[in-house]
Amino acid sequence: IPQSELAKEAVRVSVFTPGGIPLPGYELRLVGPPGQPPLPKPTLIQGSSKSFALPPGSYTFIASYLGTESSPQTVEVRPVLKDGEWITHDHAVNLALSPN
Repeated sequence: IPQSELAKEAVRVSVFTPGGIPLPGYELRLVGPPGQPPLPKPTLIQGSSKSFALPPGSYTFIASYLGTESSPQTVEVRPVLKDGEWITHDHAVNLALSPN
C-alpha cells in the first residue's frame, strides 16, 4: 500500500432535512480556493451518509438537494502518523439543508 494512501483519514458526511430526517440522494461538493482538487468518489455510501478517504488538509462541504442547500461546514483532516505513532481521528460532518 502506498504511503500516500496510508496517510488518509476517513471522513463521513451525513445530510438531514431541517427536521432531522436523513436525506439520501443529495449532491455534495467541496468549496474552497481555485485549483482545489475535486471531491473523490465515496469509499462507502450508506443511507444518507457518504464516507471518503481524504489526505490531511482543510475541507469545506456543501450539500444540495432539489433547490435547497446547506451552510458550508469545514473539517480539518490531520496527519495520521506523528513521531512514528499512528494516530487516528473520527471525522463526522452533519449538514442540514435549508431553503435558498
